[in-house]
Amino acid sequence: MNLALNTLASRALLYHRGASRFLTELESRELPALAPEPMFPRLGRVRLGGAHAVQHTGRTCGTAVLALANALFDPELRAHLRMEGSGVPGRERPARARARFAQVQKTLLTAVTGRGWPAALGTPPWGLARELRVPGLAFEHLPVDDRNAALTEVLTGALQRAMAAGIPVPLYTGGNTSAGLARAAPRHVVLLLPPAAVISAPASDHARIYEPASGRVVRRSWASLWNRSTPEAALGGWTHVAWAVLPARVPIR
Repeated sequence: MNLALNTLASRALLYHRGASRFLTELESRELPALAPEPMFPRLGRVRLGGAHAVQHTGRTCGTAVLALANALFDPELRAHLRMEGSGVPGRERPARARARFAQVQKTLLTAVTGRGWPAALGTPPWGLARELRVPGLAFEHLPVDDRNAALTEVLTGALQRAMAAGIPVPLYTGGNTSAGLARAAPRHVVLLLPPAAVISAPASDHARIYEPASGRVVRRSWASLWNRSTPEAALGGWTHVAWAVLPARVPIR
């Protein structure tokens, strides 16, 4: 979807819900307090079982993000990815851990795409929202026009509240139409990390982001995420946030 179409999708959604009512609801959305496992470094490389935690292929950024988001709350998945209790000799652990993470990404890609979406196009936002496993929560996906200052102001507040509640949030990123329609489609997925998911939890005045192509955690100001004119490493080298996967208004009972 190019940026112009993404703008139309965002505006259509706001119109359908009632722009003022939707933004007010998003701004006042209450979230449960959760306790994710602190498994990410403050900055730099993310490691699992001694292996660098990167996306396996160019189309598994979404499932790399999904796997680590789910592992924050799933001790069995976390132990599997970390090679805990595997009995594998230390020198073999990084290669085996890398292969495990790659297989989990591949398995999740099948789950998120289903029958109606080509796996070659990667992870659709609705599939990622469906497969996120955060206790007590369902997720929804929201197309974002990050040139809309009113939307990004409210969205920033919603994301900050999610971070304070211990809830990870995937963001889809892309370019703009000045470089052609193909570059304007949502092209990459990154993960906003709550401070509680970070070892020696830092202050939450900045966004901390897991970027799966580099397998690194980076720190950025919230304002720097929106409507950029230059590529941003935290967004996978793209300039715009195009979609967000947010905790839904109605939690799972």
